[in-house]
Amino acid sequence: MADMDKMDKAMAVMYRPITTQTKRGYLIEEYEGEGKSLDVTLDIAFGANVFFSTLMNDLMNFTQNYISDQVAHNPKVSQTLEASGVGTIAFINSLEEVFSGLSRLVSLDYTRH
Repeated sequence: MADMDKMDKAMAVMYRPITTQTKRGYLIEEYEGEGKSLDVTLDIAFGANVFFSTLMNDLMNFTQNYISDQVAHNPKVSQTLEASGVGTIAFINSLEEVFSGLSRLVSLDYTRH
């Protein structure tokens, strides 16, 4: 998604025709991997980019919060993680630094190419 030269192919993967629609959802046409491009306007391409950036940021935050919550509320999980070195202060600091770096990557403005 960050490579604007390939954005048309990314759009072709994301925007495929709906083949079947039901009350529970829909099925989309299988992607054949032919590398065909889809010509869309920039608002659609940038909107998709923002959607996936936001999704990745949310997933990172939820993952970090879930792990913290599990460790805080389940002593057995905490003991198991600490036995393997995961619960150590050095590991936690390292993990927080990794998440911080990933968060900075997610927030980069890919629209300035």
